[in-house]
Amino acid sequence: MKRMKDLLLGGVSGLAIGLAGLAYAQTITSSLQQSQDPRGLVGVDANGGVWLLKGGHLGSNNAYGGTSPSTGACGTGPTIAGTDFAFTLTTGTTATTALDPVEAIARVAGEHKLWLHVDAAMAGSAMILPECRWMWQGVEGADSLVLNPHKWLGVAFDGSLYYVRDPEHLVRVLSTNPSYLRSAADSQVKNLRDWGIPLGRRFRALKFWFLLREQGVAQLQNRLRRDLENAQWFADQVRQAPGWRVLAPVPLQTVCIRHEPEGMTGEALDAHTLGWADRINRSGAAYLTPAILDGRWMVRVSIGAILTEREHVAALWERIRKQAGGD
Repeated sequence: MKRMKDLLLGGVSGLAIGLAGLAYAQTITSSLQQSQDPRGLVGVDANGGVWLLKGGHLGSNNAYGGTSPSTGACGTGPTIAGTDFAFTLTTGTTATTALDPVEAIARVAGEHKLWLHVDAAMAGSAMILPECRWMWQGVEGADSLVLNPHKWLGVAFDGSLYYVRDPEHLVRVLSTNPSYLRSAADSQVKNLRDWGIPLGRRFRALKFWFLLREQGVAQLQNRLRRDLENAQWFADQVRQAPGWRVLAPVPLQTVCIRHEPEGMTGEALDAHTLGWADRINRSGAAYLTPAILDGRWMVRVSIGAILTEREHVAALWERIRKQAGGD
């Protein structure tokens, strides 16, 4: 468990680029909000203290991930007072689990000495599978990285893993050392109070340790592979059904679907989509999350609960067709 000592667990994903990036830029700011385009790569967009942070969007590809930036693209990227600041990219976006091209963006960020933050909230858990590591090709070029094991791996909520290449950027800005907090052990340990805003935190690492000891790596891998297989099975059922569409690639365990009755478009289609999703949610049999993609509502079917087996996914598909009138 040597690496466990270097993990910072504690809901810091939303602050990762704010804390590490602002420290890197040697600024002092009162607030920072990460703006996340549902389809893929974005910069940051917020008013932060004395600085005006202006976000830029490099565009998205046909799989809803970010496009590979050129070295000239940085001029339209996130800036602080006109100076290029940082890239935030995502592996496994919330809406569609889209994947940004990590290696290409890392190369440009490195050339321009920009802070590179990787949001791997969902896909990060899949990195325990060798066959999924292609999603992180080039991640060694990142300056900070966040993943949320409570979203899929099975850690009890909440528990985020936050990695930073050089913690001194955090310590320089966030450390506090009043006399009453000093101890004889300060020089012998990593004091995580200096890596973030709170002085104290819950012992989240213990939950992660329990999971690893109770299930082991092989069992965790088997469960994630089960979920990936069930997602592909579900996507195949949807593609084969008349009037149904899978709207985005399915690299992970989330399938984006819509029932499109002949002749139904626009707001009528949106109302139909939200209607059948709401009826299923109200039934208590399952919980689906509608989201907007390309300006129209669709439904996300996320398959990743610990107890979810193929039979449950099949039963959900039958209920979806019945509620949507798409049988």
